[in-house]
Amino acid sequence: MIKKELNQRGIQYNEKQVKSELVTILRSNIQSETQNRIEEAQQAANKSNSIEPSSDKENQQEIRSEYFHIGWALKETQKYGKRGGRKHMTVRIIKLLKSFFHAGDVDKSERYTAKDMLNALEKKTEVGELETSEIPKLKTIENWIGCYARQYKKDLGKKAQNLSFETLHES
Repeated sequence: MIKKELNQRGIQYNEKQVKSELVTILRSNIQSETQNRIEEAQQAANKSNSIEPSSDKENQQEIRSEYFHIGWALKETQKYGKRGGRKHMTVRIIKLLKSFFHAGDVDKSERYTAKDMLNALEKKTEVGELETSEIPKLKTIENWIGCYARQYKKDLGKKAQNLSFETLHES
């Protein structure tokens, strides 16, 4: 594959050279080619700078877009698998779900199921407080309840442990 690329570019190499040497030759050729294109664009921009100032930016963008798009190396632009492709619940929806969840802590008879939470959110869309696109699916609410209940119990356990630790040391 490397030899094929070298042949396409018309670069001379020795058949006995190792792969790493061939890669180095190819890299240096690509770097010099890129540098030449950038210099050509800068020269063209300098010539047209006195005539047309906007073409300088266009030439630079054309060269850059040929190799890299803006933000190509940023971690947040990298996508692996399905990550980043799904719809997330808004902060407002999460706050409402938390209030439904904690209503059951105050009075056990007012405990909300996932279906009850979904119905309450749908009523809020009818009133106009929420948009239909914000409403999560039933399965999403069920998963959120499971995760939040686990985290909530874990936090309560840590608080209880801290309280018991403090009371032991005060005595």
